[in-house]
Amino acid sequence: MMSNNVNISQQPSIQYKPSSAIEDTDVLCGRGGIFNTHIGNEAFRVLVNAQKPLYLTAKVKREKRIIVQSIIDRVRFLGGSFLARKDGPGRRRKKMTQEMWFEISDIKAKEKISQALRENSPRRMEQINQALLKNASCFRKPLATIIQKGGIQDGNMVDDENVNYKGI
Repeated sequence: MMSNNVNISQQPSIQYKPSSAIEDTDVLCGRGGIFNTHIGNEAFRVLVNAQKPLYLTAKVKREKRIIVQSIIDRVRFLGGSFLARKDGPGRRRKKMTQEMWFEISDIKAKEKISQALRENSPRRMEQINQALLKNASCFRKPLATIIQKGGIQDGNMVDDENVNYKGI
């Protein structure tokens, strides 16, 4: 008869790092002041907002997964990680300098990114729809081609011929 118990030594150990080891490229998961003002979170929001039009107009889940993964890849390429506090949300906290952080799983990072991409989506979709009426030609190329060849720069779609589709 097999036991359902899991040997603790077989589970991956979580590596904690102190607040002093947090980099400017790290994305801190949580709510409140330090999360809103951390430079890595500010850069994350800019990256998410740049990709939001593509995400909200994606026709299939595969396209959305590509966009989410591209954000994870970008954060990691820049040397960042997605970090959460050791003690979790809602508990009385130590001073920021005494807290410990750990890297969250890719699944949790994808959930965080997907949620960020959906924030304010009804209002943003109205803006996108208005821009689409003006710039419908920008969607003649498949989404994967746009991401690979240029993506979004300064909030506008750019293709491999450096055509800038303003307003999207």
